[in-house]
Amino acid sequence: MIELLYKAAAHPFVNVSALALDALCKAGERGYSAVESFLPILQRRAIIPHYVLPKGSLSLSAYEICGVAFHDFEVFRESVLTKALLLCWKTNGVDYMESCTAAVEEFCSERPSAEMTMQLEAALFCIEAMAGEMQLSNVPASNSEQLKRCSAALGAKPQVLMSNPLTLSRMCRVLGQVRSS
Repeated sequence: MIELLYKAAAHPFVNVSALALDALCKAGERGYSAVESFLPILQRRAIIPHYVLPKGSLSLSAYEICGVAFHDFEVFRESVLTKALLLCWKTNGVDYMESCTAAVEEFCSERPSAEMTMQLEAALFCIEAMAGEMQLSNVPASNSEQLKRCSAALGAKPQVLMSNPLTLSRMCRVLGQVRSS
């Protein structure tokens, strides 16, 4: 059953994914240990559905990709996806942060592409999703080695960061939340 829920969670249509993520979260809250293995699915779900246009620009009008409008995808990310990400972080915060940090470092070091800007934005979203919880649980965010590595990668001002306003604004929100912790 869990394998079926994993497949549904990875489904491109948001409404299908949301139902599966909700069921997986309920299983995780009841102590089912397979939650750890669904972080990669969640990280991919965090990528804003988009099309890369011929000249490398982005189109966020991707209803055909995810089955909902952009605003509805944002609602999904802020509610269902964030709840699932927080469950993963609570289950194993060290691995969660290591995975997100590795993604930020990878996307900051590569040659920029429209696709990579969206992947970096998603990795930053995953960090931002747990920043408030990290603050509430008294985890010293400013001393976290992973956050230092993220800051160093972002501080190098990679082109991938500067070429997409969504990614740049996400970085500002993440740094604001982390700084206040």
